[in-house]
Amino acid sequence: MNFRQHVQSDRAKWAVVTVAILALAVLITGLMTSWFKDFNPYCWFGHTYDEETHVCTKCGAEEPEKTEDETESVESVIVYDFAAVKTNTLGDTPSVSTMMAVQPLAANPVSMTFDEDKTTVTFSVVQSNAFNWKVSFGNFSRSYGFESGMTEPCQQSFSVDVQSLIDDGYVTGGVSYPVTVEFVPGEYRNIMGQNVWMSAGQLATYNIGNFLIETVSELPDPPTKTGYTFTGWYTDPECNNKYTEDKVIGNITLYAGFRANTYTIVFNANTGSGTMSNQSMTYDTAANLTANTFTKDKHTFKGWATTAGGAVEYTDGQSVKNLTATDGATINLYAVWELNSYTVSFVVDGETTSTINVNIDASATLPEEPSKEGYNFVGWFYEDGTQYTNQAITADTVLTAKFEIIKCTVTFIVDGEVYTRYECDWGTNLSELLGQNVNSMLYSVEGEYSPNF
Repeated sequence: MNFRQHVQSDRAKWAVVTVAILALAVLITGLMTSWFKDFNPYCWFGHTYDEETHVCTKCGAEEPEKTEDETESVESVIVYDFAAVKTNTLGDTPSVSTMMAVQPLAANPVSMTFDEDKTTVTFSVVQSNAFNWKVSFGNFSRSYGFESGMTEPCQQSFSVDVQSLIDDGYVTGGVSYPVTVEFVPGEYRNIMGQNVWMSAGQLATYNIGNFLIETVSELPDPPTKTGYTFTGWYTDPECNNKYTEDKVIGNITLYAGFRANTYTIVFNANTGSGTMSNQSMTYDTAANLTANTFTKDKHTFKGWATTAGGAVEYTDGQSVKNLTATDGATINLYAVWELNSYTVSFVVDGETTSTINVNIDASATLPEEPSKEGYNFVGWFYEDGTQYTNQAITADTVLTAKFEIIKCTVTFIVDGEVYTRYECDWGTNLSELLGQNVNSMLYSVEGEYSPNF
């Protein structure tokens, strides 16, 4: 290779090296910039950010936003209330792990009890002679047993917080777990002059009951329904099977039961006489009011009012419902009375000119006196001819106007002297009267005369 070729080759190598150095510088600069951006001598070992302001409490730097992957997850904690424990004994005969005879024991040598609030469960050895014993349910297990050189029985009881069984994952709410006890009895034996606690039988397995933690919900406040009384919660839509618990444990559908309210109608004679039975009514059910049997002399029953002096609101025998929504209420109805009255008709010349109603035993108010030309009004008369003079009205009555014709006196003068006098009715023809009363042979009648008065 000549010198020129060598120089060109070196230039190519240096160019590559130069590019690499520049790239490395850019990378280092970026990293240093990022590092110095958050660098603070007060926070050499890291920032301490306030939970509310998200600002460093030492240097005031803002907390960088976390990516989705860096965001802290919030665990949902389900808290179960200890609701019920079923401690039924499943059998008195233990299941023995060997065929060898065992020392006679109680049906359940270990008991399971709970405190008043059912927040703590305690397991205790009943016979106080356990050499080895173990309690298991769900994922929980705890045992006590012989240790070398023991001169006293092993621990005879232990307690567990119920909520911790859920929190620590030993049991699941709403699941029933059989509680199993493995038990080996023990006794003192003299070994080389020393009482030593030793096994006195074989392993026996018992089921002392079931352990159950269930979620609890308080029953809601009783619902209301106008005109009805809440009777409780039921497990069926027809409301035949009542839910008798005071809490709800687990998933369940409950139906509100209602009973239609009943009330009583009391009938009041309200100055009348007689008796009527009360009437029972049911809300939302229509019924006819009991027909009135009260009476009142000279009065007619008009209907029922809700106050003693009120107007008619319900007629006799009317269909009614929902007079009140209150259970056991009393509704008072008062008879409304109207004084009896009669019709009085007034007749003039064969025509009825007016009609009035008159309360029984009251007098009729007479209309204005009628007039008739040539006649004088005499008065009002019953059909039997008796004149009405403010007598009490006791029946429907017709009163007829009676008139008397006006009488006229005619005086005849002849030659200045009274010839004769004649009385006649209003409207008599004068010409006829003259012809009948003047002697035409002796006198002649001259002049013009009105034919009638």
